[in-house]
Amino acid sequence: VYKRQFMNKVKAEEPLVVVDIRTPAETGVYSVTLPGTLVIPVSELFTGESLALIPTDKTVVVVCLSGTRASAAGTALRHIGFGNVYILKGGFKALTAYLGPKEANTPLKVDKVKK
Repeated sequence: VYKRQFMNKVKAEEPLVVVDIRTPAETGVYSVTLPGTLVIPVSELFTGESLALIPTDKTVVVVCLSGTRASAAGTALRHIGFGNVYILKGGFKALTAYLGPKEANTPLKVDKVKK
C-alpha cells in the first residue's frame, strides 16, 4: 500500500491494524499511535504468540523504517496464510516525506489528511 492509500484508509477510519516491526531501539524513539497498532519486532514476529495477535478480519499494514524489512515480513506472512497483509511502501521515511516534518510530528486529525 502506498502512503497516500494508507492515509486515505486512516482518514476513512477503515478497520486496519498497523504492525510496526522495527526494533525496540527504533520504536523507543517514535512509533505509530493509531488505535490497535501492534509493535512486534521482526525477530519476534513469527512466533505462535505474535502470529495469534495479527487479525485475519481486518486490513493489516506492516511498517518499518524504509519498507525493506516490511516487504520481507509481509511477503512471508502472506505465504503462511495471511491474505489481508499489505506493506507500507517506503516505510516511515516515505510517510514522513509525504506528510512533511511538521505534519508528521503533529497528532493526526482525520480531517487534515491529504487526499
